[in-house]
This record gives sequence, structure tokens and C-alpha cells, in this order.
Amino acid sequence: MKRISALLTVLALLSALCVSPVQAAVRPNDEVLFTAVEPSAAMEELGSRLSISITDRTQGGVGLDTLRSLERSVNYLSADLFREAAARLYSRYGVTVEILFVPYTGQPYVGLTSLVVDRSGSYCTVELVDAAPSGVSGLNEGTMLHELCHLLNFAMLDEQAVNPVQAAFAGLSGGVPYQSQFEAGQAQEWRQHVNSLGVDPSRCFVSDYAMTDPFEDFACLLQTIALDSDAWERTLLQ
Repeated sequence: MKRISALLTVLALLSALCVSPVQAAVRPNDEVLFTAVEPSAAMEELGSRLSISITDRTQGGVGLDTLRSLERSVNYLSADLFREAAARLYSRYGVTVEILFVPYTGQPYVGLTSLVVDRSGSYCTVELVDAAPSGVSGLNEGTMLHELCHLLNFAMLDEQAVNPVQAAFAGLSGGVPYQSQFEAGQAQEWRQHVNSLGVDPSRCFVSDYAMTDPFEDFACLLQTIALDSDAWERTLLQ
């Protein structure tokens, strides 16, 4: 199975994290990806530098502070790695990555990354929600980085449904099935099943994203490595 060099980079980070007691955060690069002071021009410049498209559908318009947050999120991965992932997706699937800023319209998420490969029209989109009813904005570095990690994971796919990191994570679950694989298909019933196994929840990723699927494992762990979130570390990495 062919894999881009991003996979080796990520697995090296994960290996270092699992064997080292030191804090997990990495220092982001400080590459300046845009210099424009007007948001629409900044988005155009940022998109050009990363070889992607950026679309703003929010009601008030995305500001420079949000675009700087996006820049920092990219730099946590490194702009070169991001560009490599975008180039891989274009080469493999013929799609240009799009970052789409959208208003809240009832969706149960603040960030969503989708890769669809279909004869009728393929696309790869990162949706970032302006604000949910609770007032929690989707336009923050944690959400952005999490979604970019999904993008990176998609770039590792040699076939649309094959996740090359699933085997690497299998040993961390203690044999607990993913929610997506649990035959009952219900989160509450899955948690009851986990409890019946007597497995320490901190060892099988029980959290908001707990054991949903390999993609969430990947994004949550890499997000934790980059941002050094104490809450994520306590939940996922004990």
C-alpha cells in the first residue's frame, strides 16, 4: 500500500507521544501565509499559497483574526505538509480542497470535513461554522486544526474507504469495538457495552468523540499533540 510521507511524520509523532512523559504540544511554524489587510484579499492570498480555495458564506463575513487562526492551525501541521496533502488529494481524486466558512443552519457540528469521490461530482470540503446557538464558535484554532487533521488523514487513503492508521490504533482500544462497528449502533448502548467489559474508559478513548471511528481517533490525538490540551490529554492519553 502506498502512503505519502505525511503518514510517517504522524506515526513518528504518535510514537514519541506514547513513550514520552513530557508535554505533547508541538511548536507551530511561524510562516506568514498572507499579508493582505482586507479579508477577501487575504483569503485569496491564503488560498493561493496553499493551493486550495476558500469560500466565505457567513452573514457578517470572516475577519482577519479568523484567517490568522486558520494560518496558525495550518502552521501547527506545517504549510508544507498541508500543501502536500492538498496536492495528494488533487492528484489522487482530481479535487481541489475547499475551506468553506458557513453560518449555522441547524447542523449538529461546528466543523465537518468531507471527501466524496463520485462520477457525478467529487469534492473535498472543510466546513467551519460561524456560530452555534450555544454561542460556541466554530471559528477557533482547535476546531480548525481538528478538521485539518481529517484532511490530512484523507490524503493518506490509497482507496476511498481504507484508513491506513486503523491498524496502528487497534492496540490502543483494548479490544473495544468502535461505535460505528457496534452492531446496536446506539451510543448509549455502546457505552453500556464498554462498561460491561470492565475496561478503564481512559484507555479506550471514552469522550465526546470516543471510539467513533479511526478518523476521529486520528484527529483527536493529533490535535492533542499539537495544542497540548490538558483536558484532551487526561481523557485520551492516560
